[in-house]
Amino acid sequence: MNSRFVFLWLFVLASLVSCGTSKNVSYKTSSKPAQIVADSAEFVETVPKQYAALDNEIEYFRDIRDGQVYKIVTIGDQVWMAKNLNYEMAGSYCYNNNASNCMRYGRLYTWNAAMNTCPDGWHLPTYDELVSLIENASGQFLAGGVLKSKGGWKKCRQCDIADDMYGFSALPTGVMNEDGSFDKIFEYVFLWSATETESNQIPYMGFANISSVAMLFLGNKNKGFSVRCVKGTPSKSEGPLKMNDLDRPGIKFYDLPLTANTPTLNDEEMKIWLDEL
Repeated sequence: MNSRFVFLWLFVLASLVSCGTSKNVSYKTSSKPAQIVADSAEFVETVPKQYAALDNEIEYFRDIRDGQVYKIVTIGDQVWMAKNLNYEMAGSYCYNNNASNCMRYGRLYTWNAAMNTCPDGWHLPTYDELVSLIENASGQFLAGGVLKSKGGWKKCRQCDIADDMYGFSALPTGVMNEDGSFDKIFEYVFLWSATETESNQIPYMGFANISSVAMLFLGNKNKGFSVRCVKGTPSKSEGPLKMNDLDRPGIKFYDLPLTANTPTLNDEEMKIWLDEL
């Protein structure tokens, strides 16, 4: 009798321990999803509805017009696309009319198309915003090396030194000429600004495979260049700028794209600068 009584109590105690353990495990498992749901709800409230975050470490947004996803980066106080826009519209083109080039490099836009292509909450950068980007990327002689992607360029000088340190990842998309021909893929990328001068010319920025310089040019509206949108509402312009209104300290315009003989920082000078940074 005593042994049966002891065995019965041991069985009851074992059952109680088992039930308690099971209850604890169930609680821990169910509490984790509840926390994730709460965090997600809080996150959604702080992000515009037209964008969806896809990663906690790297920021992205989704363009609701076509569902395409773009990485974004912050440089200085500006938030930029880290990929060329690929929204299809009238006045936009794929390099060599090949759709696979649009998927890799984004589309090439005439200026009038570029002015109307950024999604809600984003805009085509002004000339001043391009200048700010250059200044935040260590100045005109260095910004090309700092902002270019490491890969994809033909014999790219200084791509491996600067290492795309801000994640801007400019790719050599080439250009569509006024006659509809295409040129300079793997060697150049040109990015439109939203600013217009009194002579109906548009300031735009370019990077070349042979240099660390961020080039600035003036051109007409009928060429096809890439678009990088910047987040926020653009500042209102009082009208077309006069040529001398483009003057900024430490900034110069180029008449033609860079050549192998254009003065630029050499690799050793770039290394010295990076060490100091």
